[in-house]
Amino acid sequence: MQDQSPYPNWDLYKIANENWRFQIQQFWSRNSYFAAFQTASIAGVVKLSESHVIVARWFCGAGIALALLWWLSNDRLQQYNRFWWEKLIELEKRYIPDANGPRLAADFARWRASRPHRLPRVPWRYSSLPQLVPVVFIAAWAVLFVAAINHH
Repeated sequence: MQDQSPYPNWDLYKIANENWRFQIQQFWSRNSYFAAFQTASIAGVVKLSESHVIVARWFCGAGIALALLWWLSNDRLQQYNRFWWEKLIELEKRYIPDANGPRLAADFARWRASRPHRLPRVPWRYSSLPQLVPVVFIAAWAVLFVAAINHH
Protein backbone atom coordinates (compact mmCIF):
# COMPACT_ATOMS: atom_id res chain seq x y z
CA MET A 1 0.00 0.00 0.00
CA GLN A 2 1.43 3.36 -1.02
CA ASP A 3 1.40 6.35 1.32
CA GLN A 4 -0.96 9.05 0.19
CA SER A 5 0.28 12.58 0.65
CA PRO A 6 -1.13 15.94 -0.32
CA TYR A 7 2.39 17.02 -1.28
CA PRO A 8 3.82 16.50 -4.77
CA ASN A 9 6.93 14.35 -5.05
CA TRP A 10 6.56 13.05 -1.50
CA ASP A 11 8.22 9.80 -2.60
CA LEU A 12 11.30 11.76 -3.69
CA TYR A 13 11.49 13.36 -0.25
CA LYS A 14 11.05 10.00 1.49
CA ILE A 15 13.89 8.50 -0.58
CA ALA A 16 16.21 11.39 0.29
CA ASN A 17 15.25 11.13 3.97
CA GLU A 18 15.82 7.37 4.06
CA ASN A 19 19.17 7.79 2.30
CA TRP A 20 20.28 10.44 4.80
CA ARG A 21 19.20 8.28 7.78
CA PHE A 22 20.97 5.24 6.33
CA GLN A 23 24.18 7.24 5.83
CA ILE A 24 24.09 8.53 9.43
CA GLN A 25 23.55 5.01 10.80
CA GLN A 26 26.39 3.67 8.66
CA PHE A 27 28.67 6.51 9.76
CA TRP A 28 28.21 5.65 13.44
CA SER A 29 28.43 1.89 12.85
CA ARG A 30 31.68 2.23 10.91
CA ASN A 31 33.14 4.50 13.57
CA SER A 32 32.17 2.14 16.39
CA TYR A 33 33.68 -0.89 14.67
CA PHE A 34 36.84 0.94 13.71
CA ALA A 35 37.31 2.30 17.25
CA ALA A 36 36.90 -1.23 18.65
CA PHE A 37 39.40 -2.57 16.09
CA GLN A 38 41.90 0.18 16.88
CA THR A 39 41.55 -0.35 20.64
CA ALA A 40 42.11 -4.11 20.32
CA SER A 41 45.07 -3.51 18.00
CA ILE A 42 46.68 -1.10 20.44
CA ALA A 43 46.25 -3.61 23.26
CA GLY A 44 47.86 -6.31 21.10
CA VAL A 45 50.79 -4.09 20.15
CA VAL A 46 51.36 -3.12 23.80
CA LYS A 47 51.68 -6.81 24.62
CA LEU A 48 53.81 -7.46 21.52
CA SER A 49 56.18 -4.59 22.31
CA GLU A 50 57.35 -6.39 25.46
CA SER A 51 59.20 -8.99 23.39
CA HIS A 52 59.21 -7.87 19.73
CA VAL A 53 60.00 -4.16 19.67
CA ILE A 54 60.79 -3.89 15.94
CA VAL A 55 57.58 -5.66 14.93
CA ALA A 56 55.64 -3.48 17.37
CA ARG A 57 57.06 -0.35 15.70
CA TRP A 58 55.90 -1.59 12.31
CA PHE A 59 52.42 -2.19 13.69
CA CYS A 60 52.46 1.32 15.19
CA GLY A 61 53.22 2.74 11.75
CA ALA A 62 50.40 0.69 10.25
CA GLY A 63 48.08 1.85 13.04
CA ILE A 64 48.92 5.49 12.37
CA ALA A 65 48.30 4.97 8.63
CA LEU A 66 44.93 3.25 9.25
CA ALA A 67 43.81 5.91 11.72
CA LEU A 68 44.79 8.60 9.22
CA LEU A 69 42.72 6.87 6.53
CA TRP A 70 39.84 6.65 9.02
CA TRP A 71 40.13 10.40 9.67
CA LEU A 72 40.11 11.19 5.93
CA SER A 73 37.20 8.83 5.32
CA ASN A 74 35.20 10.42 8.15
CA ASP A 75 35.69 13.83 6.61
CA ARG A 76 34.33 12.64 3.27
CA LEU A 77 31.40 10.85 4.91
CA GLN A 78 30.47 13.96 6.88
CA GLN A 79 30.48 15.97 3.66
CA TYR A 80 28.22 13.36 2.08
CA ASN A 81 25.86 13.42 5.09
CA ARG A 82 25.76 17.23 4.97
CA PHE A 83 24.92 17.06 1.24
CA TRP A 84 21.89 14.84 1.91
CA TRP A 85 20.79 17.03 4.83
CA GLU A 86 20.88 20.10 2.59
CA LYS A 87 18.97 18.18 -0.12
CA LEU A 88 16.25 17.38 2.42
CA ILE A 89 15.89 21.06 3.26
CA GLU A 90 15.83 21.96 -0.44
CA LEU A 91 13.17 19.32 -1.20
CA GLU A 92 11.04 20.47 1.73
CA LYS A 93 11.12 24.06 0.57
CA ARG A 94 10.40 23.10 -3.04
CA TYR A 95 7.73 20.44 -2.62
CA ILE A 96 6.06 21.34 0.67
CA PRO A 97 4.85 24.88 0.05
CA ASP A 98 2.55 24.84 3.07
CA ALA A 99 4.42 26.48 5.97
CA ASN A 100 2.57 24.14 8.34
CA GLY A 101 3.64 21.09 6.39
CA PRO A 102 6.15 18.52 7.68
CA ARG A 103 9.35 20.50 7.12
CA LEU A 104 11.37 18.55 9.64
CA ALA A 105 14.88 19.23 8.35
CA ALA A 106 14.26 22.92 7.68
CA ASP A 107 12.51 23.37 11.04
CA PHE A 108 15.37 21.70 12.87
CA ALA A 109 17.99 23.79 11.05
CA ARG A 110 16.05 26.96 11.87
CA TRP A 111 15.63 25.90 15.53
CA ARG A 112 19.32 25.05 15.87
CA ALA A 113 20.39 28.38 14.41
CA SER A 114 18.07 30.37 16.69
CA ARG A 115 18.76 28.72 20.03
CA PRO A 116 21.14 30.35 22.49
CA HIS A 117 24.60 28.85 22.66
CA ARG A 118 25.53 27.40 26.03
CA LEU A 119 29.20 27.26 25.17
CA PRO A 120 31.31 30.03 23.69
CA ARG A 121 31.46 30.13 19.93
CA VAL A 122 34.28 28.10 18.51
CA PRO A 123 35.94 28.30 15.08
CA TRP A 124 34.89 24.72 14.23
CA ARG A 125 31.56 22.94 14.01
CA TYR A 126 30.39 20.70 16.83
CA SER A 127 29.55 18.15 14.15
CA SER A 128 33.30 17.89 13.61
CA LEU A 129 33.82 16.34 17.06
CA PRO A 130 33.67 12.77 15.71
CA GLN A 131 36.78 13.72 13.73
CA LEU A 132 38.69 13.91 17.02
CA VAL A 133 38.31 10.18 17.66
CA PRO A 134 40.74 9.10 14.90
CA VAL A 135 43.09 11.89 15.99
CA VAL A 136 43.13 10.43 19.52
CA PHE A 137 44.06 7.05 18.06
CA ILE A 138 46.79 8.61 15.89
CA ALA A 139 48.21 10.19 19.06
CA ALA A 140 47.97 6.88 20.95
CA TRP A 141 49.83 5.07 18.15
CA ALA A 142 52.50 7.78 18.11
CA VAL A 143 52.99 7.53 21.90
CA LEU A 144 53.19 3.76 21.63
CA PHE A 145 55.75 4.08 18.81
CA VAL A 146 57.93 6.40 20.93
CA ALA A 147 57.53 4.12 23.96
CA ALA A 148 58.66 1.14 21.84
CA ILE A 149 61.75 3.07 20.76
CA ASN A 150 62.57 4.02 24.36
CA HIS A 151 61.91 0.46 25.53
CA HIS A 152 64.57 -0.92 23.21
